[in-house]
Amino acid sequence: MRLLKSKKCVLVILATVCVFCLLSALCIFTCYFAPRRETVWVDDLYKRKEAYSKSIKGSKIVIVAGSSGLYGISAEQIEKHFNIPTVNFATHAALMDYYLFRAQKNLNNGDLVILAPEYHQYFAISPMSDIKADYIVNFDKPYAKSLPLAQKLSLMKTYAYPWKIIKNETSYFRAIYRNMIRTGGPDARNLNRNGDETSNIGSKEKQYKQVIIPNKFDPDRYVVKKISEFIEWCKRENIKVMLTWPGTITNISNKERSNIVIHSVVVLMSNAGAEIVGEPEDFFVPANYLYNTIYHLNSEGVAWRTSLLIDLLEKNQTFVRWKENNNGDFKMKAPEISPREMPDICYNGGMEQSSDNSISGWMAAVGDKNNPLGIAEWDNSCAHTGRYSLRLENTSGNHIRWRGEKIALPQKIRGIKVNAWSRARDINEKAVYCVSMKVYFKDGSFKLESLGLHFSKGTHDWEEVKSVIYFDKEAAAVTPYLILYSTKGTAWFDDISIRINEKR
Repeated sequence: MRLLKSKKCVLVILATVCVFCLLSALCIFTCYFAPRRETVWVDDLYKRKEAYSKSIKGSKIVIVAGSSGLYGISAEQIEKHFNIPTVNFATHAALMDYYLFRAQKNLNNGDLVILAPEYHQYFAISPMSDIKADYIVNFDKPYAKSLPLAQKLSLMKTYAYPWKIIKNETSYFRAIYRNMIRTGGPDARNLNRNGDETSNIGSKEKQYKQVIIPNKFDPDRYVVKKISEFIEWCKRENIKVMLTWPGTITNISNKERSNIVIHSVVVLMSNAGAEIVGEPEDFFVPANYLYNTIYHLNSEGVAWRTSLLIDLLEKNQTFVRWKENNNGDFKMKAPEISPREMPDICYNGGMEQSSDNSISGWMAAVGDKNNPLGIAEWDNSCAHTGRYSLRLENTSGNHIRWRGEKIALPQKIRGIKVNAWSRARDINEKAVYCVSMKVYFKDGSFKLESLGLHFSKGTHDWEEVKSVIYFDKEAAAVTPYLILYSTKGTAWFDDISIRINEKR
C-alpha cells in the first residue's frame, strides 16, 4: 500500500512537470516571456544600427560580427577614411547564426561585408544558446516560428525549463520593483551614429585566459555551415565579403595546431566566396589594448585595429575594384538619427543604479552614512530625472561630499566637458557648493578643478552648471566630487556627465 502511494506520488510529480513543460513550450510560440537584460540591450543595439543602415542610399560597408566587432572595429573611422557610408552591425556572438540572418535583412546589392567571427564560432556545435533563445522568443517570434522542428525542440530544451522560467520572471519583477529594467551593464545609448561602441575607455585590470583552438576543424559544425551559407548568399546577391580576424591577445594556445586549423577555415571560406584579409597574428594585441574580455578592445585598441584593417583593405585588389566599381554610388541622405556627442564616461551619473540597495559608483566621503558632520543619502524624494539623486545635508558647517568612481581617460585628449544639476535649500553665501574634478596626470601629479562648476547659494530648484576643463599636460584619469563645505543646509545632486572634449 505504501509502495503504491509512493508510485502514485512520483507519477503525479512527473505529470505536473510534464504539463508545466508543455505549457511553457506552448507559451514560447504564443506569448512573450520577460526578456533578460542582456537581450533587451541587444534589441536596442539593433534598433539603433538599423536606423542608420536604412538611412543610407547606395552601396555601403557593413561590419558583421559578434561583440568583438562591436568592441573592436570603428565604422566611423572607416567611413571617414574611405568616404564610404559604414555601419557597425556587430552585436553578440552568442546569437549564433541569428546575427547573420539579421545582417541579411540590412544588406543590398552592391554592398561590402567585413565579416569577423570570433574564433569559438567556428567550433560551435549547438544551434541554440540561452541568448539566442531568449532574444528570438521575446523580439523575433516570426523567426522562432520559422525554425525547423529540430531547432524548435532545441529552443524548447534551452528555454522551456520550469526553473529557468521562474527565475526569469522573478528577475523581471524584481527589476521593475527597483526601476532597473534597462539600467546597469551595457547600454545601447553608448553607440555613435555608425553603431560603434564608445564606452570602452581604459582597461579593466584582470587576467585574461588563452584563446583555445580545438584539435581539429569540422566543416559540418552548425555555425560554420551557416557562415558558409551566408557567404554564398552574399555572392548570389552581388555582395562582396571580406573575412578577417578578431582582435585578441597574443597567447593563442598551441600555435602549430592553430595554424593547421586556421588554414582549414581559410580554405572553406575562400571556396564559399569570401576574400580573406590578413592573418590572425596581424590582429594580436598587447593586454593594455583589451577592455574587459579577450575579444573586447578599448578605444586605443579599436583605433589601432581599425587602422590596420584600413591599410590591409587599401592593398587588397578585390576591395579596390569594388570601390572603383561603386564610385559615385556612395550616398547618404540626412541621417534619421542625430549624430551623438562624445559619450558620457561618468559612472552612474544619473544616480539610478544600485547594488544591494546602495548607490553604485559613489561613496560618501564623510565617514558613516549618519555622522556628526552631516548626512549623505541616496534619496528618492526628489530627482532631476529618473527617481534618485544624491543628497548632502550639512549639519556642522564642516566638509562633507560624495566621491565618484575614478575614470580612466584615453591618451592625448585635450580636455573634458562636465555638466551637473543640483537643487539647494538654505545654503549661505560663504559655502563652497560645487562639483569638483580631481585630475590625475601621467607624471603622477594631480590638481582639483571646479571653475564654472559652482552652484547658486540660498534656496533654488534644479540648476545646471557646465564647464570645459583643458589640460596642459597628459591626463590619466579623473574623479568627480560633489561638495558642500563651510555651511549648513541641504543640496541634491543629479545627472552628472563627463565627456571627452575634442576641440580647444
